[in-house]
Amino acid sequence: MQRYSVLVGVNGAGLMNGLYLPPYAVVVQMVPYKAVVNFREFGLLLKARGPYMEWHNTHENLTRTSPGDKYNNNADTIVDVEEFKKVAYEAVQLANKTRRSREQVHQEL
Repeated sequence: MQRYSVLVGVNGAGLMNGLYLPPYAVVVQMVPYKAVVNFREFGLLLKARGPYMEWHNTHENLTRTSPGDKYNNNADTIVDVEEFKKVAYEAVQLANKTRRSREQVHQEL
């Protein structure tokens, strides 16, 4: 984790590994379509660590739900490639900007 600049993951406990990222690194939480999950709580924890972004699947047609899963908590999410490229680009830009800002502050000290 200490070597990553960007960590992308779907809402869930695995994203808590983001707490071990370098201070400039960006966490991108992916939230399934209309899922009733605790993404806000995860977001608060990850924002306290450093740069954070969210991507929400807004495309019902890119969601595969399980029978009986009325809250979409176990839905599979298909990510639009072009949309993901934009999110990934923004995350890398934010990580680079944050890294430069932190390095500048350390040089001034």
